[in-house]
Amino acid sequence: MRFFSSLILFLLVCANVMSYDFGYGYEVNDKITAGGYISTKYKNTSEKEELELDDIAFLIYGDLNDRFSFLFELESAGTYIHYLNNGHAEKNIDFQVERAYLQYSHNEYVSLRVGKFLAQVGLWNLIPIVVFRETSQKPRITTEIFPRFTTGANLSIKANNLKWDLFVQHNDDIDKDYNNFYVKEHYGVKGSYKIDQNTFGGNIGWFRDDFLGMDSYYYGIHAKRNTNKYKLHSEGYIASLNYDSSKSINMYTNRNFEKKGIFVQATYEYSHPLHFTYRYEMYNDEMENLEFYNRMDKLESINLLGLNYRPMYNMSLKVEYQTSSLEKNDDIGVVSFSVLF
Repeated sequence: MRFFSSLILFLLVCANVMSYDFGYGYEVNDKITAGGYISTKYKNTSEKEELELDDIAFLIYGDLNDRFSFLFELESAGTYIHYLNNGHAEKNIDFQVERAYLQYSHNEYVSLRVGKFLAQVGLWNLIPIVVFRETSQKPRITTEIFPRFTTGANLSIKANNLKWDLFVQHNDDIDKDYNNFYVKEHYGVKGSYKIDQNTFGGNIGWFRDDFLGMDSYYYGIHAKRNTNKYKLHSEGYIASLNYDSSKSINMYTNRNFEKKGIFVQATYEYSHPLHFTYRYEMYNDEMENLEFYNRMDKLESINLLGLNYRPMYNMSLKVEYQTSSLEKNDDIGVVSFSVLF
């Protein structure tokens, strides 16, 4: 705790010296703001124990006029990792483009975003900064079913409580190394209905990964409910993966596989700064199952218990423990600290 206390004190001193609003960035002028965030982790699994300076990110965003706005974000992920079990260290300071887009808002009902942005899929994927997530560990279905980012165009249309998003990509990624798939084509539609504190919706999409020689259709649903003390969040997806006949897939004759899963997450706000979270996820990856278990239908059950302490809105100290029903590296303990500055 002494490390975290010292870090918080250092950041507060810097905020005072630089005369900027801590957590809200530095106002370059009345229209443009610059800021960033950092994330650190301690991870312990059955195979390794490590300390990470996980993410360092810098952002600049603002309004060009009444209708045009922009955002540009550079991030270095996995910046420094120290393996406590063997003393080895990895340094990888490599800033890449996470997001870079221009947005035109015709009015409160219609907007168009062009550039690289978070794919409008579900709800979890739309929270890019770890400070604002209830857990640092991500559900598997939010990273392995669909591309996290899209480089192209996104049209948003709102009508009363209903919002539609249509996104299209037919070009290279702005920074193809900073995405979970190598995507040149990605098309999708999202519908989301919000009433009071409840949100419901679904997605349909298709994308092509030339590196894997694979194209995939995916379908998803999502729901969220917020109350004064509780937050309930659930998402489910199914994807069909079709591989090119020219690709060698571990000598498998079958070239059609499925991934599917669902998670349910409940968060209880014990007090304003202290939250407790439980998440249960079921996941099935047919190709992975063939590699490890020789059974395509084997289901993984993942349980996560977490504590999230937020002394300020822009700071988060999380302690989590996650277990898996399969003999893989999904049993993990994590302590993480993140701050938006």
